[in-house]
Amino acid sequence: LLGTLDTHARYIGAVGSRKTNADRRQRLIDAGVSEASMARIRGPIGLDIGADTPEEMAISILAEIIAMRHGREGGPLTRATGNIRGERETGA
Repeated sequence: LLGTLDTHARYIGAVGSRKTNADRRQRLIDAGVSEASMARIRGPIGLDIGADTPEEMAISILAEIIAMRHGREGGPLTRATGNIRGERETGA
């Protein structure tokens, strides 16, 4: 993770349970990682869809990446306001 924080990566995620991620965050703080850099790290990763299998976890993680790319939270569309479709990126 330390190496990724020096990049312009738009998504930095860490697999693991809440406890694993809390322990990891403490180790990063102890290593001198700033709060701004810590805020870039997502963990546990993925959307809360009840994923159980590796395939479902992968879908949950990809869904989170897509939601972040479009500035969305990833909640149900029945609760969404505004345009359902995300804005298309240009020049990427």
